[in-house]
Amino acid sequence: MAKRIVAAAFLLFALVALVALVVKEVRAPKVPLARANTPTAGRDRVVAYYLHGNTRCATCNSMEALTKDAVTAAFAKELADGRLEFRVENFEDPGNEHFGRDFGIVAASALLTEEKGGKVVRWKNLKEIWDLYDAPARYDEYIRKETAAFLGGEGGTVIGA
Repeated sequence: MAKRIVAAAFLLFALVALVALVVKEVRAPKVPLARANTPTAGRDRVVAYYLHGNTRCATCNSMEALTKDAVTAAFAKELADGRLEFRVENFEDPGNEHFGRDFGIVAASALLTEEKGGKVVRWKNLKEIWDLYDAPARYDEYIRKETAAFLGGEGGTVIGA
């Protein structure tokens, strides 16, 4: 009898947690992609994205926070001068299909793109985030190292090469 009560309580807790996550996602503000009429559209820059889908779990939310913290803490100067931007995007939103088509995004991802004249000329998907999400210090180091190298012109896939 006690096992059934504990199991029922655990199931109820899991259901409440799931409903809370769904409500949080529905209420979360969406950060729109830069459009042609924004002040930074067309400017040469690197964009650090955290990309997520419609369904988000605790791991995905944690990876978003870890990515944002690593980029904003290590690259405050680059963010302030516009050389680097950080964006959070839902790759499943209408209009964002290009993330899957152009960069092969099918799950939560950290993506770096280099834009020149408003066009992406180089990109890199930081796939190791899925191996490091439960090791915050290593995750932070990975994001910082890869972003610094990318800002310095190293690595990534060059478009049209």
